[in-house]
Amino acid sequence: MSQSEAMPRMLLMGLLGWTVGMAGGALPVHAGETDAYRDCGNGTVSDPSRDLVWEKKQDSGTGPDPSRPHEVANTYTWTEAPKEPVTWRERRARLAKKRLAGASEDSKEPMRVKPNGTLFTVFLASLNRPDPLTGECFAGRCDWRIPTMAELELLRVRNCRDLPCGNPVVGPSVNARYWSSLEYEGWPEYAWASKFFSGNHNRARKTTALHARAVRDGDCDH
Repeated sequence: MSQSEAMPRMLLMGLLGWTVGMAGGALPVHAGETDAYRDCGNGTVSDPSRDLVWEKKQDSGTGPDPSRPHEVANTYTWTEAPKEPVTWRERRARLAKKRLAGASEDSKEPMRVKPNGTLFTVFLASLNRPDPLTGECFAGRCDWRIPTMAELELLRVRNCRDLPCGNPVVGPSVNARYWSSLEYEGWPEYAWASKFFSGNHNRARKTTALHARAVRDGDCDH
């Protein structure tokens, strides 16, 4: 293969490698297929080939409602907004004080990275909190979590023409961004988000309200 022929191929491989690395794992080959899933009959869907169980979303048609955690229109924040917004100048001053005190320049602001937003305190809490009457969490499991970027990519239908492009087997999706569990390295104020309608991944400020899906490890019976 000549050098001129090899260069485009190397560039393509580099781009693919960046996408895989950024997403936190290898991307699926057959994303969006429905025949590989199993409906557990309790508001969840199992992906046996990957040992994952997804929460199924619902569309009430009435808009967001935090009391209904499976409502597709709901949005959540990763962290609460700071009581007093920190400017870049204030942050530089804090870092300077930390350097004088012997702390690393990369020390993170606790209030910036603490997962205290409604994504955790409302959405996941409602799924992992035992019901007062039955004593069980959602679908009998209390280990629901926010998916990784690679796991979110599993739900995107490839070559989609009708937006949004989320796999309908796990219920409806919206034409917007969804939170992942992957924080943005070097920028504690941000985390990665995924767009089902385009497959694009980008960072989002943790105080932004985005959509969310829940997943857990296992299958319908475990």
